[in-house]
Amino acid sequence: MLAQIIARLRRLNIHEEVGICAGFRMYEALRECNGARRISLITSYEFTEVGIMTKKQKKTRNRILIVLAMFVILLILDKTGIMDPLPWFVKGLIYLVPYGIIGYDVIRKAVINISHGQVFDENFLMMIATFGAFGIGEYSEALAVMLFYQVGELFQSYAVGKSRASITELMSIAPDFANLVGDDGQVSEVDPEEVSVGDIILVRAGEKIPIDGTVIEG
Repeated sequence: MLAQIIARLRRLNIHEEVGICAGFRMYEALRECNGARRISLITSYEFTEVGIMTKKQKKTRNRILIVLAMFVILLILDKTGIMDPLPWFVKGLIYLVPYGIIGYDVIRKAVINISHGQVFDENFLMMIATFGAFGIGEYSEALAVMLFYQVGELFQSYAVGKSRASITELMSIAPDFANLVGDDGQVSEVDPEEVSVGDIILVRAGEKIPIDGTVIEG
């Protein structure tokens, strides 16, 4: 949201629609001015609290740790030649166990998307790449590709959740009431959700801005 402050006139113009930090930025801008301000409401918003690590993320993390341990063991056995006497299909079946643990959700999403007509997405590409690696006998590479893909997805999901939680914490400064100015000029405290588009609210000196709006006086 773009806010332009004309200090001498003590006026704030809001030029964009409600943004994710609109209330906070409006409060920071208006805090620089003095006296009461009357604001014409544009709209209201709400935020949902988001945890940093969800149950699904913890489950994915545990799967990654388990498969990572299995991958290291299989890689050591493969590179030291211990698995060389085994037939190719036996080695493939052994690698399919950790591959299934770490990649079953990717394959399931790819199949579901294909059934819905959405073929070329990241899940489909990962499935084709790893299936191709299995097809040419590169079992460890197929497992490594799927494993590190899941690691990247976990980091991305964690980062997004942490950012949302930080924004939610930031927006906790929103007040619980708004000073609604009636048609007769009387001011009454109401819940911000009860304020409608076009209503006039009064923000006294030192108060926080409960909703987004445009300064029309002050």
